[in-house]
Amino acid sequence: MPDKSLADKLLLWGTLGEGMKSRPQELAFLEEQRRELVARLEQVEALMTEENNYEARLRETTRQRIEAEAQAGELCSRLIGALKARYGKRNPVLHQFGIRPNEQPGPRGKRQEEPPPTEEPAT
Repeated sequence: MPDKSLADKLLLWGTLGEGMKSRPQELAFLEEQRRELVARLEQVEALMTEENNYEARLRETTRQRIEAEAQAGELCSRLIGALKARYGKRNPVLHQFGIRPNEQPGPRGKRQEEPPPTEEPAT
């Protein structure tokens, strides 16, 4: 039965258990195994229900975590903005808060361009 889906297996197991139950005298020698099959089927169904409940809890927990992350990110941005407004964007004190200060502006003026390479005459 490796190629069958779980739904197909459940249907087969349930049908087999119920079908055998309808012929008790004829299949009395298999009654113990039939009962075990029915018990395993009930166990699988109960575990599937439990699994679905855990998956639902996981989805809800993940949704709550993502929401909390977004709120924390928003608060962090506001706090960084407030600290930069208080101390200035370039103040090294920001390192104490785990914030990298903006770099100091470089020298103003024209950039020096490198002269183009000169070609040597071919001889």
